[in-house]
Amino acid sequence: MTRFSSPGLEARPRCAGAATAPYCHPLEVDVAGPSITSATRPAWIVGARYDLPLIVLTPLLALIGSAVCWFAVEQETVHGSLWLRVLGEVAVGIFLTALIQGHLVLVLVRAYLNPKVRQAHWRRFIWAPIVLVGIQVLSPWMCVALSVLAVYWDVYHSGLQTFGFGRIYDARAGNDPLQGRSLDKVFNLIMYVAPILAGANLIEHVTTWRQFGLVGATGLAGIPELVVQARPMLVRVGVSVTLLGAIIYAAGLVRLRRQGYRMPLPKALLYCNTSVVAVLAWGFLDPLYAFFAMNTFHAVQYYAVVWAMESKGLMKRLAWQGRRNARALLLFLVVGATLAYGYVLPFVAELSGADPSARNLGYWSLVIMNAVSIMHFWFDGFIWSVRKKAV
Repeated sequence: MTRFSSPGLEARPRCAGAATAPYCHPLEVDVAGPSITSATRPAWIVGARYDLPLIVLTPLLALIGSAVCWFAVEQETVHGSLWLRVLGEVAVGIFLTALIQGHLVLVLVRAYLNPKVRQAHWRRFIWAPIVLVGIQVLSPWMCVALSVLAVYWDVYHSGLQTFGFGRIYDARAGNDPLQGRSLDKVFNLIMYVAPILAGANLIEHVTTWRQFGLVGATGLAGIPELVVQARPMLVRVGVSVTLLGAIIYAAGLVRLRRQGYRMPLPKALLYCNTSVVAVLAWGFLDPLYAFFAMNTFHAVQYYAVVWAMESKGLMKRLAWQGRRNARALLLFLVVGATLAYGYVLPFVAELSGADPSARNLGYWSLVIMNAVSIMHFWFDGFIWSVRKKAV
């Protein structure tokens, strides 16, 4: 899930030619030739062929993928097609474990392997893992608390990732970076959070509280039951806030348009299909497929932007420029290593039983996953800064 929190950007395109766009720094793409003005500056982060499938239309593609997996799994019931069910379950398992956890650890590539970012925030990068692991080792209660915190920080963080991409598209199109910023931020948070309150997946977002029962905090462990009791009211609140948020945003866009604002096409497509997918997934889908759709597109977007921003620097530091197939090898190593982490640690945690009071291998896996999750959410808040021209 990436928070691009600051809006200001003066892009300085230096890389000519649309055909080379996927291989350039996101702020170096120049498809309009050597003379660039705000009116002709390309609105894409990398290029249309890169952005459309990997950022802009990814929510819709993830929803379609979720539907395909659901259809495959259901074929055993309808037609007795066991192999299709197995294939569907494997696909869902991979995307719900390896990809999601893998994108979380991917933040370390930018935080620790980018010299400029590392130098700017080195104290945080040293102390964050020490503190996050230390407090969980000292207190199983804190281990559970971080597990719960990660659920809700993830929701907030996911909404802000879409908001951040929109601000980048505005900057790339030459719009005033402060114009409509608060409106965009509130809209994206509403369209991500409110459908959770209104939909079938609310309970899945509070079940983590039951882990407090493992450390004797029975009062906190009873939170899910309170949510079940309050669900009718929360559904009404969620529906009302979703509708109100859409109306307010539409009215805000009309006002901004009168002030001369023109929404870039990539931003419009991204915000529109993300909002629709959020409502459909959180509101109506089975929890398994809702999490599949929402988390898959978020993770793919993150892989896409990290690769676009960091691949060139990694190639340079490895001295692999000009080597045949070096770029493909680097992509394989980055994706392979992060997916391996994303698969192995959750598997170990589930196999061993991630009980904070047991201090077993599953517990240590949970400690590491919690630390990486919180680092991902926190680091993304300051290592991706449009205002500081870091993206």
